[in-house]
Amino acid sequence: MFKMSFEHHKASTPDASSWEHFEHQADIGVRGLSYTLAGAFEQAALAMIGGITDPKAVVCRRQIELSCEAPDVELLLTEWLNLLVYEMAVRKMLFGCFELMIKDNHLKAKIWGEPINRRRHQPAVEIKGATFTELKVAQQPDGRWLAQCVVDA
Repeated sequence: MFKMSFEHHKASTPDASSWEHFEHQADIGVRGLSYTLAGAFEQAALAMIGGITDPKAVVCRRQIELSCEAPDVELLLTEWLNLLVYEMAVRKMLFGCFELMIKDNHLKAKIWGEPINRRRHQPAVEIKGATFTELKVAQQPDGRWLAQCVVDA
């Protein structure tokens, strides 16, 4: 079972955004919560990064712009997270800052990060991709959006 010392993060912002990991056999469940859909996707990305390293350890130096689309918001979450996995692998970078816009199942993102520094980041695992397992994107009774899935680690 996967355990981490930083499994839950609540932002200090008034919108009560947070990310967390949830247990799922040998893989990692990632969950983002925020009062906006884009915010929940940002938090899910931070949760995924949190499976690799402490997101606070990533210096947001270099900006990259990305986009993706899908037929619905649940598939859009997996497209988004898989796009991040791809960009991390190809660029050999970690990302820690995200600014997203989502409209009509189309996502545009500005992301910031830095090259992986194995000594400083001490990567715990290599994320291989987002799966459809436990995939859910929905607005919760408290008004916040939940965006979650299991990532293969």
